[in-house]
Amino acid sequence: MLYLIGLAHRAQSRKPDLETTEAQQAFERCLRRTIEEVRLALIAEEDSEEALADRHEVSIARDIANQNNIEHRFCDPTQEQRRAIGYRDGQSLELNIFMHD
Repeated sequence: MLYLIGLAHRAQSRKPDLETTEAQQAFERCLRRTIEEVRLALIAEEDSEEALADRHEVSIARDIANQNNIEHRFCDPTQEQRRAIGYRDGQSLELNIFMHD
């Protein structure tokens, strides 16, 4: 079974030296409640270690996964992996479309 928790990206990570926001606390409660109700084997997260480091943030999901001995994986590719696969974000696509009109 696959469970998806949708949330605003600003709620999934936090600055280590700041208090958690209301949205971050709501995500923590939701994830902890899901762990209690469902026997999770893995928590996968749309983010990357590289992006967290660039933002100087920590993953709330990874912290909770570690506290509960649940495997955690980041799913976003690194910048190097994005270059290798030719990934283009929305901004570069818009620029490319604009330049070719």
